[in-house]
Amino acid sequence: MVIDAADVRGMEDRLIEAGCRRGRVMFVAERARVGYDFNLGQMREIDIRQMAHFDAADLSALCNLVAQGRVQINPIISDVVPVAQADNIYLRLLDDPNLLMGTVFVW
Repeated sequence: MVIDAADVRGMEDRLIEAGCRRGRVMFVAERARVGYDFNLGQMREIDIRQMAHFDAADLSALCNLVAQGRVQINPIISDVVPVAQADNIYLRLLDDPNLLMGTVFVW
């Protein structure tokens, strides 16, 4: 699954390409427009989903699932970096999106 919570316009096709065949792409957070090549998603049989956002109750539920061991977070985190290094992460994402799984920015 590829999860996009950054809302960077023009990245949608790259996110679809980064996913595996029959994978999922989820667009999270508020955004005015999502644009992608429909045929690209269809040919790769990608399940494309979107959700408006999350709230404190959602975060609490996720923390409970992690604490219970029902959701494993560590396998999807490839980097934990200060937010000041966000530019470098996005450059890496542009160069080779398959190298990054999940990035946590320390604010």
